[in-house]
Amino acid sequence: ANGTPDELKAKSDVAGSVSLKVKGGQASAIRGKLEALPLLGKTTTVEEKAGVAWIRAFPKDKPENGEVASAISATAAKEGWEVVELFTERGRLDEVFWNITQSDTKNPNS
Repeated sequence: ANGTPDELKAKSDVAGSVSLKVKGGQASAIRGKLEALPLLGKTTTVEEKAGVAWIRAFPKDKPENGEVASAISATAAKEGWEVVELFTERGRLDEVFWNITQSDTKNPNS
């Protein structure tokens, strides 16, 4: 893998996505509201336990700094969600290296 740590993190599948944890909400209902936002391409449920729904929202394109998190925050405020955590994923080096090593083991002649 070539590149700086930040360049490699940007190759992570989750880089640029926004994680949202909401207390007392159902993941399916939260995802439905988020998927109506024009900036978002898709959402996934990461986890739903102990009354907290953890949703990851993926932007359609490369958004400007913070605009996806801002749109999600505004939606959360409008809907009255009890937000426990909200942050933009920077990407994870362990995931990038895992993907690289997995592709190397699947294609040993490459």
